[in-house]
Amino acid sequence: ATTSECIRKAPSSLKKALREDLCFGAATAGPAECATFIKTATSFTPRDVLDLCTGAASDAPARCAKSLPNSVSPELKVKLCSPLARAMLTPETTEARTKAPAACYADLPKRFPTPEAVLLCAGATSSAPAQCASAATSALKDFGPSDV
Repeated sequence: ATTSECIRKAPSSLKKALREDLCFGAATAGPAECATFIKTATSFTPRDVLDLCTGAASDAPARCAKSLPNSVSPELKVKLCSPLARAMLTPETTEARTKAPAACYADLPKRFPTPEAVLLCAGATSSAPAQCASAATSALKDFGPSDV
């Protein structure tokens, strides 16, 4: 598959220039598959689609974004899921890996700051980073301000 095949398969709802940007240098139709999946599943803007799917090898970033709750902004979904664009996924690992950033994010303490949530969970392979952060933050509550 080439850039032209990717452009042809990209959602027609994206302007031609955006389809070209999405597929620039694509070795597969992955960016188009990702864009098609996310356009049918969410209210992503064309810029969000580009940020999520450019360079994607498959629709994994879009599946990841769709697995996050609607209360999560498209911008945060892009930050959490775009690292999957470069992930080498096999059919056996795809489903678990595409849901892992969402599971990680869901397991974080509710008041966890967004920038740190992205650092912990973007491209996560499980919810282990969130479980570690939860354990650490609850352990820190046992200390007074002078102890930390």
